[in-house]
Amino acid sequence: MQTQLPFFPRETQLINDSLGFREQDGFIYYLHNGNPIYCHGKEDRNSYRFIVGNLIFNQLCSI
Repeated sequence: MQTQLPFFPRETQLINDSLGFREQDGFIYYLHNGNPIYCHGKEDRNSYRFIVGNLIFNQLCSI
């Protein structure tokens, strides 16, 4: 089994060792081990709440 190293773009703000987010062209991208998993518009609060809830539910981060 190969271990995947987390490679993140320079602009990424890390939440923890394997999860981060970045803004690009008016969208917020959430990255897990460097791979995009979610995206929403910068002003879309409902999508933000949904995504953060999913990240917590899936135990990728905590409150």
